[in-house]
Amino acid sequence: SKSLPKVFTDASLLKLVIENLIDNAIHYTRKGGEVSVNIERKNGRNIIFKIKDDGIGISEEEKKYIFKKFFRAENALRKRTRGNGLGLYICKSIIEKLGGKIWFDSKLNKGTTFYFTLPIK
Repeated sequence: SKSLPKVFTDASLLKLVIENLIDNAIHYTRKGGEVSVNIERKNGRNIIFKIKDDGIGISEEEKKYIFKKFFRAENALRKRTRGNGLGLYICKSIIEKLGGKIWFDSKLNKGTTFYFTLPIK
């Protein structure tokens, strides 16, 4: 396999983002489900991180709010997991501060994949 180039960034902020996304994936995946993490080079200018789960997913109606401060999806509230609706808002703020982008794909009851990029410097 090809080795990945170095990304010069704030390691503590990157760690916070990765931990939050993995923590969410674990909490919103049913027992026996899967969570995967993948990192690869994109376009020669960016590294792309993918955190995928086969959990509860996000409804179409709620997707537009997922990065809003204090927002928690209805199915996440029903699951009674801890949280205050700041995690994804903070992740988005950090990634943008580091020069990257963050987005997701999700299907209700099928799972979610969060993606974020960081520039190669």
